[in-house]
Amino acid sequence: MTSALPALGPFALWIFSLLLLLSPPEKREAFQRGTDRPIPAEQRETSEEGRVRYAQIARDLDEVLSAPDAPRLFRGSKGKARTAALVLAVAYLESGFRKDVDLGEGKLGRGDHGRSFCLMQIQTGKGAGTVPATDPVVAQWTGNDLVKDRKKCLRAGLAMLAQSLGECRLLKDERDRLSAYTTGTCRDDQSESRVRWGWARRIFALLPPPAPSAAPAPLTLLPAIPVSPSGPAGPTGHMHSSP
Repeated sequence: MTSALPALGPFALWIFSLLLLLSPPEKREAFQRGTDRPIPAEQRETSEEGRVRYAQIARDLDEVLSAPDAPRLFRGSKGKARTAALVLAVAYLESGFRKDVDLGEGKLGRGDHGRSFCLMQIQTGKGAGTVPATDPVVAQWTGNDLVKDRKKCLRAGLAMLAQSLGECRLLKDERDRLSAYTTGTCRDDQSESRVRWGWARRIFALLPPPAPSAAPAPLTLLPAIPVSPSGPAGPTGHMHSSP
């Protein structure tokens, strides 16, 4: 039995709509039903189940970004929305929002030979390795913590993005400032950093974010509208593959 969609405020609803546009659950279900390729049970979900999980992701990301101690990667009235777009871009390219990666299930649910965890594919190493963050709270979390609590995954990813932007702030081109996140060191002309930066801009432009003072709105489901990943900034993440 499919769970009910959780109640979403305006900002979480905006995130939910972006998720539906980026990786439609209907498209994933159709692929799984139509392919002759074996699909692990951990990856299978109906479109209804996918929409519920996406709504939960949207709610969790909204809560993480709304926390008083959450890093804000961009300033201004649209700083929260731009931060959300960057988190979504990284998660999309790293995991494709796949169910098994989100929940850490199955042998394919972890990337980099079992060392990277959750939607953000944060590399903690095997066993009891922890998040390599300078944030003292986040640095205590293991990979298993990240898949047991999605909000910890998103909070850890946010901390690592903030850390990368800070460490690489002297790089001339801002598009390279995610290179510490993608490679571990700050580098000029870093392709993976630039791909993620480009996708963040695309995602932010897909739908106008709600005004900060927007009143709560009822949940309205959008039709699935696939966004083609074609072009110079196509997906190159660790886990992203066919739906």
